[in-house]
Amino acid sequence: MADSVEVDSGTGITVATDLVDTTKHAQLVKLAYSAGGVDTHVEADVFGLRVSPVKDGIVVDSTTVGTSQAQISGNGNITAAERISIAIKNFGDDIVYIGPTGVLTTSGFPLNPGDVWFDDVTNIDWYAISGTAGNDVRTVEVGDTDV
Repeated sequence: MADSVEVDSGTGITVATDLVDTTKHAQLVKLAYSAGGVDTHVEADVFGLRVSPVKDGIVVDSTTVGTSQAQISGNGNITAAERISIAIKNFGDDIVYIGPTGVLTTSGFPLNPGDVWFDDVTNIDWYAISGTAGNDVRTVEVGDTDV
């Protein structure tokens, strides 16, 4: 398939364009999707394409982490399969280690006090453990329960 198609001015169908510089035009297009033969136009304006992945909410949670693993995700109404993203912050005074179930201080990813971990790829339940008791770990989860 050709990368360019020549359009002769004044003949055939009119193509909407925007003048990019003194010699080049960029074709204007409308974004839409179709289901069952019905076209639905997608809203976009000078601020860009409006994207809203959050259908069912944001859950903010706090978990006290000590010397036994503690689940730090999925404590609200968002399951791992429904999660779009999670941010994990160590508000405690000691290093906490995060990972999947079974995390240990020797195998987890270390978060120093004040560190933040952001994940928008994996859909696992997150756990944390520390060498000391009483560490405050905060999470923000964004989810879509229509998954």
